[in-house]
Amino acid sequence: MRKILIVMSAAGIWERNDGSEYPTGYWAEELAAPHEKFVQVADCRGHHGG
Repeated sequence: MRKILIVMSAAGIWERNDGSEYPTGYWAEELAAPHEKFVQVADCRGHHGG
């Protein structure tokens, strides 16, 4: 069975290698849509996690 790791961060700012700051964040849909699709595919193939 293949596994997928989705990583999120609570950091508000990401410091780049050059020292500049980059604001971070995500829309809930950016996490929810892929997660939903992965679950649907797993259910269709009979994999229910664990």
